[in-house]
Amino acid sequence: MKYQLHLNRQQKLICLLYLFCVLFAGLIIGFSIRFDRDAGIGNNTGTDWKGYVSGGLEIAVLTEPKRGSRGTASLHSNVDHLYKANNLVIPDVIRKNNKLYDLVQIDSEAFYIEGSTNPYLTGSLTIGKNIKIIKERAFSQCYSLTGKLIINKNIEIERAAFALCCFQTLTISKNVIIQANAFANNLQLETIICDGWSSLPTTWEAGIFIVAKTYGHVKSINSTFSSTEILGFLQSHGLGSTWQAA
Repeated sequence: MKYQLHLNRQQKLICLLYLFCVLFAGLIIGFSIRFDRDAGIGNNTGTDWKGYVSGGLEIAVLTEPKRGSRGTASLHSNVDHLYKANNLVIPDVIRKNNKLYDLVQIDSEAFYIEGSTNPYLTGSLTIGKNIKIIKERAFSQCYSLTGKLIINKNIEIERAAFALCCFQTLTISKNVIIQANAFANNLQLETIICDGWSSLPTTWEAGIFIVAKTYGHVKSINSTFSSTEILGFLQSHGLGSTWQAA
């Protein structure tokens, strides 16, 4: 009888140990899933960013993370401009020192090289969804950006931010504020897509394009207003009179 009682206690101990192992394994799996999810987030050197080729970037912390929320940070390139990327996608969130930050700003002259062009960024460029402001001349004179530029909603683009680039297609989501000369002298620009706009924007300043391709095209994927309306509006904001509605 005593042996049977002792055996039951042993069985209980084994059951408790088994339960502990199951809970511990669950924690490990949960941590692994979380780690895998975070693995796609950009880091402060850029090495796990989409389009990364070589080099590094600098991230400036704006606000530190608080419990239950991420911090915020801005992006600016290193002084020797050795960072190289093709079809770069700027991430929504970056990791620095094992902390997570929303990337909310691209600093003034982040990729601008004074007195020269920047050949290190090539192809297309996609701006992260958490970016709220692109400062003056951030990508000015990046001549090798010859693909498409995708700008998500609720962003302010300051003066000359993309001046003297060579994008062929520009996609602008709704509620984007554009200051004067923001896309000045984008000589290869052929197509402008106003994505998600329900009314013509009132926040675009005159001269945002200044000079564009002589026989460019502009189209809209909105059903609420026509490409002709978009064209007329853009022409009043600095596009040449030779542009056509697609």
